[in-house]
Amino acid sequence: MINPSGNSFCLHQKPSSPLIIPIRLNGTNPMLIQYSHVTFTDPPVVHHHDVLARQLKSMIDHAETSDEPGEENLLMLPFQITEIGAYRLERVVDRSGNNVRIYRSDAIVVECPSAEISSFNEEGHFCQGETDALKVSVRGVPPLHVMYAQIVNGHPQQIPIDSIHPESFTSPLLASDTNQQVMRREDYSYAQAHPVTLTYPLNLDTVGLWRYSLLEVKDALGNAVSYEDAPPGYGITVHERPQVNLRGCSEDNPIKVLKGRDTNLYFNIQTTEPGPFNLTLGYTPPDSSDPPILATHKLSHKRDGLSISEPGIYSILDITTKYCSGDVLTPQSCLVITPTEPTLQIEWSTLKDHCSGTVGVTADLTFTGEPPFHLSYRTLSKATNQHESKRIKVDRTRHQMDFRPEVAGTYSYEFLALDDVNYRWIQLDGEMYSHEATVHPLPGVKFLGTGIRKTCIGSSLDVPIRMIGSGPWNLTYDIVEGTGKRRTLSVDIDQSEATLHLPGFQKGGKGTVSLRSVTDGSGCKVQLGEEDLVVDVRREKPSAKFYGQTVQGRDGDLIKLPLRLTGDGPWRIRYAREDADGNRSEHEAFISDPNGSIETRSEGTYELLSVVDSSCPGVIKPNGSKFNVVWVARPKVEIVGSENAPSHEILKKADICAGQDAYLDLTLHGIRLCGYTN
Repeated sequence: MINPSGNSFCLHQKPSSPLIIPIRLNGTNPMLIQYSHVTFTDPPVVHHHDVLARQLKSMIDHAETSDEPGEENLLMLPFQITEIGAYRLERVVDRSGNNVRIYRSDAIVVECPSAEISSFNEEGHFCQGETDALKVSVRGVPPLHVMYAQIVNGHPQQIPIDSIHPESFTSPLLASDTNQQVMRREDYSYAQAHPVTLTYPLNLDTVGLWRYSLLEVKDALGNAVSYEDAPPGYGITVHERPQVNLRGCSEDNPIKVLKGRDTNLYFNIQTTEPGPFNLTLGYTPPDSSDPPILATHKLSHKRDGLSISEPGIYSILDITTKYCSGDVLTPQSCLVITPTEPTLQIEWSTLKDHCSGTVGVTADLTFTGEPPFHLSYRTLSKATNQHESKRIKVDRTRHQMDFRPEVAGTYSYEFLALDDVNYRWIQLDGEMYSHEATVHPLPGVKFLGTGIRKTCIGSSLDVPIRMIGSGPWNLTYDIVEGTGKRRTLSVDIDQSEATLHLPGFQKGGKGTVSLRSVTDGSGCKVQLGEEDLVVDVRREKPSAKFYGQTVQGRDGDLIKLPLRLTGDGPWRIRYAREDADGNRSEHEAFISDPNGSIETRSEGTYELLSVVDSSCPGVIKPNGSKFNVVWVARPKVEIVGSENAPSHEILKKADICAGQDAYLDLTLHGIRLCGYTN
């Protein structure tokens, strides 16, 4: 009996080794085996064959005894075949020449099922949102079953495909529950292998790596081929579509490109894809109705900008990466404007006085551009050939400047350059921007320096002033003391830089110096309106004294002589020191602490001579003007009877006998004990 277990068999299209089908014999030693081979064609072709003696001998030599219960004496002959078809035993003759009874059975050997999985896109690159078609090519006895895996970014999913067969295909296997019912049929056309190609659409919505691989294919007879060790398949990459819009610019929020310069357009490119990025831009010049001019620009990185130098409207039309086109978001258009350079118009006029004549000039300034403006100019004195350069800020489009020199002479005024928000250092050329005038300023006076001046009762005060106009001058001013008493004084001044010597204030508190009028060398008199100078008059003078009278110390120690100071520090102290021999020296110390001290390492008598605080000279308190520094005497020892002996001299006494007592009388000076050496 061939194929006693009723198994199904398959051969690959290019088999690498023959297929073994068992033939079961019941205690028979065969001498001849005849079999038939029926093809699966329509109509079928039947071939009859004898097993060759050499092959039969090999089969007997390799026969195995069945180990099934009740079949211990049965032999299993290995029958090798290499062709597809239906095999049936037709005759078996044993060694005695007797025909062996044959049980009707078939061995159906079909083509092993096979499958391939692939894509219609050979490059393997797609864009997010596109579709692909999964191509599954299957060959075998229908209906077929395929199991494949879909792996998206490392996440696997097994997908089965069942009942695969060609269109309009009929087969008893489609409706049969068991293969045995089919095998008893004489028509084997159902066992032919058929190729079937399936197409499954794929929606590629997830960005990343997609991979498809075959796991198993099985035919209608149960023959299965597993691909787990080396699954065939293919992979594709789904790329993200880029998105782009303009950054920092729109038609409502334009950017500026200055005349003769360039600026950058910047983009928000949203994608995980690497560059480069191809941007298609449309450019429309100002006031143009023509279609935009198209140009494609390559950006290596997402943060790269595009340099532009012309005004107009720039619009993003498209963006592409290596594999995908993208979407253009708003704002997609940018208005680029070129502001006009700032200009300046000047009208000059003369400032006149009925007494002095021309006292200055006025420049009426009219600007165009975008404020604030910065204007650079310089003033040149013809008399001294010295110039002064200045730069002013103007927040509006009209401004007026008055030039009133303080010294008579001829002056030249020249405006050099103009800035606005957009442009820097626009040079000003032309006669309009320079003017020359000879002026005779009105007389005037200015205090030099600001703030409250401090002085003491009875002390004079020097105040620096600057005279304006042509000298010599006569200045009239008032001094008002804290009590309200006013004194009017007049002084003649020859120099433009002068010092006003104020007499001593007699009352403490806040006093003022008020400038009343000034008359110049030509007799022009002007009433002055300068702010008053405030003088803080101290009611008490600063003072200094020693705190204590005497201190003792050891020779060489650092001694601090304590002070008590009044007034506003810091203080400058002058003092004298007189030693024991009557030698006198003067010294100076600066003290910042009202309870500070003078430091010394010398003994003697110290006397305070003078004190000056931050603004006033002061007085020395009589009962604290002197301080004595006394050194404690060093310890001393003398041998009685040798008081005048030189130091370290050895005194030798008379010899005595052992056991007798001898004495040495000493005189000790000081508070410490002393030792001696015998």
